[in-house]
Amino acid sequence: MREKQRQAAGGKRRAELQNIAAEKGWRRHATELMAAIRTKDRSLSRDQVAIEVIGQWKLPDTEPPGARTLVEHLKRREADGSVPARQK
Repeated sequence: MREKQRQAAGGKRRAELQNIAAEKGWRRHATELMAAIRTKDRSLSRDQVAIEVIGQWKLPDTEPPGARTLVEHLKRREADGSVPARQK
């Protein structure tokens, strides 16, 4: 039983570390690109913004996340106000 608890705590800690690394890496870069893209054209859908982010990706050591991951990230950034929302 203790072994399972220890493994669960270790898994939780690893997830936290991965989240911190993502915030410093691809998420920050993606947010900057999303904000620039949306500022330029507020009518783009989330899917269109995700495709633009993939096309403009500049981090040399990191592949861009998939479109679905970027769309979910964009939803969160729109909600917290760091990326402008779409205007139809």
